[in-house]
Amino acid sequence: MTNTRFSASYIDSLLEQASWLQLADLGGIVMSSESFDASKPNYGLPVALFALIETLSWWGAARSGSWTYYEATSVPVQESVLDALKRLAPPDLADAYGDGIHAWRTPSQAAATDAWLQDNEVRLKDWITQLCRTNRTEIHALA
Repeated sequence: MTNTRFSASYIDSLLEQASWLQLADLGGIVMSSESFDASKPNYGLPVALFALIETLSWWGAARSGSWTYYEATSVPVQESVLDALKRLAPPDLADAYGDGIHAWRTPSQAAATDAWLQDNEVRLKDWITQLCRTNRTEIHALA
């Protein structure tokens, strides 16, 4: 039986504030759950929570260049992320992620992914926020 590590009211307050900092905290809560298994391409998580973690990582790494995310992320995880985004995200988000998979080794091509992330930061945050709110029950279960 899993012990509750974080109160429902704390999780809900993160979901209501939903700045990048609160979204990162939610990602940390999910990653520190007993269900998280880094040896699995989807970390053993529900698809939406897996997409949450990896989309936050992708966005966060883009500050140094998206190539840093792709270089550090295994191909099986990248494939799982792309599959999750195709199922859950707006098409252009999945396309941008997929383009990055093929372009990150070429600086001029990787720059297009970086520009997309910068140009769409607000939309990306809004999508991640909605993803979290829609999957509130799953987050509560892992907390």
